[in-house]
Amino acid sequence: MGIKLGAHGQKPEYNTDEYLKKFIPLVIKHASEFDNFSLRDLTDKMKLSDKDKLVYNDNDFIYDLKTKLKEIGLANVLPNGSLSLTDKGRDKKNGTEPHNRLTKYQKIYLPLFIVFGLSTFCLGWSNYLSNKEVNFQKEKNSRLESDFAHYKDSVNEYIKTIKSKTKLNVNDSLQTRN
Repeated sequence: MGIKLGAHGQKPEYNTDEYLKKFIPLVIKHASEFDNFSLRDLTDKMKLSDKDKLVYNDNDFIYDLKTKLKEIGLANVLPNGSLSLTDKGRDKKNGTEPHNRLTKYQKIYLPLFIVFGLSTFCLGWSNYLSNKEVNFQKEKNSRLESDFAHYKDSVNEYIKTIKSKTKLNVNDSLQTRN
């Protein structure tokens, strides 16, 4: 029997990024946790359609998949071409990977940052209000000073006129008695 060319079908057109997103979780799920594994050996464990098998077994795609797994930090590529899961890959496989949680540093300093930010805002606002009040008091004082100067002059003139009249009255009364 001869070999049938195209028995596996022609290489289908595919978007590498879409298939990487599809196959990375499957590879992590079916990979052995502590032993080295080959991507081609996982084909039987994963239940793939015929088209997906053709895409997955493509040499270019296998290379892209290895590169992406190493780039993300989920697997190490060994010199012989096999892969092994990293700690991050094992955590993802077990479902214990951290989901962008706050670090201890962030948990301590984030509330402090918020408190200091709010206190700075409150102190700035109170400073603004007190400056506004000081300006109002200065304006009020200057109005009072100008009014006082006006009344002071009036009162002084009034006192002078009263004193002059009383002197005249005293002098007049003294003359009549004599």
